Amino acid sequence: MIRAACGPAVILILVIAGWAADPPGKAEVVKAGKPACALVDTPKGYGSAFCVDADGYFITNEHVVAGMGKGSKLKVVLNAGEKEQEVADAVVVRTDPATDLALLKVDAKGRLPALALGDDEKLSELDELIGFGFPFGKEIVKSGDYPSITVSAATISSLRRDKDRRLDRIQMDAALNPGNSGGPVVNRSGEVVGVVVSGIRGSGLAQAIPVSHVKRFLEKPEITIVAPDVDPKNKFEKGPYCVQVLSIPERKEGMTVDLLVRSDGRERQMELKREARAFEGVIAPFEKADRPPQVQVEIRYPDGSVKVPVSDVAVKVGGKEYRLSQIGRVRLGKVAAVQFADGTAAEVEFGGLEKVEVSLPGQSAAFTTAGALELIVTPPVSSKGGYLLTAVARRNGKEIGRAEEAKYLKGMEPSGIEGLLQGHFTKPTEAPKTRTAAALVSTGGEPLGAGKSYKFTETQFRVSTVDGGGVLVTFEHTDPKTRDPQLPARFASGFLLTVSPPRGGILDARQYPSAVYPAQDSGITAGLQFHGEGRTCNSSTGKFAVWEVEILNGTVRTLAVDFILYPNGKTDTPLVGSIRYRSKYE
Repeated sequence: MIRAACGPAVILILVIAGWAADPPGKAEVVKAGKPACALVDTPKGYGSAFCVDADGYFITNEHVVAGMGKGSKLKVVLNAGEKEQEVADAVVVRTDPATDLALLKVDAKGRLPALALGDDEKLSELDELIGFGFPFGKEIVKSGDYPSITVSAATISSLRRDKDRRLDRIQMDAALNPGNSGGPVVNRSGEVVGVVVSGIRGSGLAQAIPVSHVKRFLEKPEITIVAPDVDPKNKFEKGPYCVQVLSIPERKEGMTVDLLVRSDGRERQMELKREARAFEGVIAPFEKADRPPQVQVEIRYPDGSVKVPVSDVAVKVGGKEYRLSQIGRVRLGKVAAVQFADGTAAEVEFGGLEKVEVSLPGQSAAFTTAGALELIVTPPVSSKGGYLLTAVARRNGKEIGRAEEAKYLKGMEPSGIEGLLQGHFTKPTEAPKTRTAAALVSTGGEPLGAGKSYKFTETQFRVSTVDGGGVLVTFEHTDPKTRDPQLPARFASGFLLTVSPPRGGILDARQYPSAVYPAQDSGITAGLQFHGEGRTCNSSTGKFAVWEVEILNGTVRTLAVDFILYPNGKTDTPLVGSIRYRSKYE
């Protein structure tokens, strides 16, 4: 029997906004606001936060918890500096660098006072506001203990808007300092209208994120998959899976959740059943196959191409027998140019695939390779104990969010490049000493790396910063024979990799699950670009994980990054890579 613990699944928070008919006095607003605020204590410093739900959900700034991914643990101090002070364990539920907001969770079970979210559309210059926070953290207290909260009066001096004329920042005349970040700014009714994001020392000015940004951040569903650990001997047995959906405010009506399981190149889908507070279902991570895995072959003709699934048949390459899955690409001719799946290449005779036969349920077809220019082979997905879970949440039939999680049978977890080729990031182990090295692997049919594998030593690449807070990795040319003679010998026309945070963000140690080229102006999606050695593409998608990064005075001091890139959006032929520069990681 496969067992999994499934906790509360759908956590919904209702916030009520509105102006009081008879606003309370300042003393009452302060009295109600103080116990709803908290000091955030992280390994890197201090910040402020405020409760938006009695079950223990707190809003703070993303930069307060920078580098701490989902599930990271930290301390939240309730009633700091008071007799009722309580140091509580908290976890990071969600972060969004684009809006500089983060959601934290304390196990409170409905006992914490929460602040209501107001309306920033009714704000105007010279409105009086009140800010709460913990400037300078422990530095402000000689005893080294946690300080009491600081309450500051503020007046709106400017309402700054973005290029689309949407409210972007609230500028206030207020002495708010480091440590205030993440604290609430409330109106005369005690409702939150902004979140302190920055203050300029000595200027008497501070900025806050409008509460409308907070509402959009909270309303986006947070989907978490809870899956059991499976022993290899039980991989065909059904086990319980459940999906948690954090939705703020509560909207139960019309919501459904489907779970997709992909293993050994096959995909199954089931609709989960809503239980008391969870979407749950029972399914086996693997299914017994009634046919062997197939490879996908793309046959390119002068006037078009066709992609077909075929059996992993034997072919002849230079008189030797290979399985089709061992081949990456073949340029056909009297003497064929063959690129193998392992990155090696040869110009030899090629045979055994004059006709491609396809058998599907209820139909069959055959395609000739006579007159074809090229064959591109995508091997079957080799799970090696891995399977991919995808949860898709819908409301009234419309998708509102999805989440993926890679799972592996016990003792079969991949690492390094192997994991990247399967589309998954695994945090690397620490090396005995700092490392500088890089590796790239291009799968069969991938155009930028031409289906080859590359390794670079510390003298064969360099790293530098680029505009927008990103990092550029410049590789030495891998083939001097094809290097442009007009350019310098080293790094001339070699591969170039750029990883960038979302617009206005900071590149920090975390996973970036969505990255694109060309870069977007939305401020939500990170940037990922790869080109060089005479090869490029019009667009690409992908993702990357920064395990370690330090940039000082515009110079990259350390870097550890893994990436998965899909040129022209083709997810079946990825380019993957791993870069370590003066890094502590393998």
